[in-house]
Amino acid sequence: MDKEKLNKKKEKKDTRTSFVITMGILIILLIVLIYIYVHYYFLGGRAKSYISRGKPVACLFLGLDDSEKNKKADTIIIGIYNPPTKRMGIIFIPRDLRLKVPTNLGIKQEKASVILTRYGLKKMVKVIEDFLHMDIPYHATMDIEGLIKIIDLLGSVEIFVDKPMKYIDQAAGLYIDIPRGIMKVDGLQVMKFIRFRDDERGDIGRIDRQFELMINVIQKGILGKNILTDIKFIKLILRYIDTNINFRDLISLLRDTSEADFKNIEMIRIPGKFIKVYGVDYIEPDEQKTKKIVIDFFKTLNKLKGQCIPSEIKVQVLNGSGKSGVARSARDKLVRNGFNVVEFGNADSQNYQNTIILDRSGNIQKSQAVSRILQCDKIYPKINYFILVDVTVIVGKDYKNILR
Repeated sequence: MDKEKLNKKKEKKDTRTSFVITMGILIILLIVLIYIYVHYYFLGGRAKSYISRGKPVACLFLGLDDSEKNKKADTIIIGIYNPPTKRMGIIFIPRDLRLKVPTNLGIKQEKASVILTRYGLKKMVKVIEDFLHMDIPYHATMDIEGLIKIIDLLGSVEIFVDKPMKYIDQAAGLYIDIPRGIMKVDGLQVMKFIRFRDDERGDIGRIDRQFELMINVIQKGILGKNILTDIKFIKLILRYIDTNINFRDLISLLRDTSEADFKNIEMIRIPGKFIKVYGVDYIEPDEQKTKKIVIDFFKTLNKLKGQCIPSEIKVQVLNGSGKSGVARSARDKLVRNGFNVVEFGNADSQNYQNTIILDRSGNIQKSQAVSRILQCDKIYPKINYFILVDVTVIVGKDYKNILR
């Protein structure tokens, strides 16, 4: 009898042990399933989810200025990829743009550049989402040191400087002295290029130079060297960027953007007017105009890339060779091929050794169409909306090559 009781007691203990082990396994399995679900849908699967649903994927990129005690968002850019059309877009937000920030004490008006420091990244993303009426799931921040290291990893990038740049940046302790012309620049020189602010275009000029640099890095650095397929390089870049884009998200995006139209990037800049409030300079946004521009921007991203029609490309031809009549001859050649040459005349210098083509609109396909006719492959982004042309041709001393 005692032996029977002992056996029953042992069976109950074994049953309890099996139950505990089984429940433990089930709990562990449940935790694993929850982790996989969260990781896929909220971390690793977000990019895939956007792509599969054909929704535009947006990322807020902030270039941080660490020249002062508190880091400010010196560069504010929203990059957008539209999976169905493979189109890319960029929205530039001026650092001095005055935005509405909800606080416990009501709505405050703040410069875009200081929202990060005063309210944090989460609040800054929300403010920009509300202002543009769009979803921005991703964000990335990088300081100047990170930019220098990434440019140095690429080796160098080539830029065209149309005017000498001399300026002393007291806050960063930089002496900027960049001569006019075509230059291959390293990370430190790039920092000087984008920090320069001593010209008549002010903050707008800085935004355009940042865009020029981005186009150069994408087209001549990243795509030109085919490093988007180099996983080791991508991991190295991620060391210098603080982002909520994890590695799985990044791979999903890179796979889908392998056929993206990097040569036809749509670009807009948030409009506004310069104002001064209590001695502080701001750019006051035009909210109605902004709303229309953003709507048109997304409509354009939803269009499949089309062929550039020469008659719709506005071209400016300038003579920088020192030889009389070559701008007219270049104009005539382009007109015979159907291009709309809206202006021709003299360049700021008559000492250009080589003919160059400047992309004024951010749509490099237009410049490439001109390039094919003139058989000139020296194309440089030099954004300038004020001159109202798509492409500028500066004829150099090699004019015989492009006129034959």
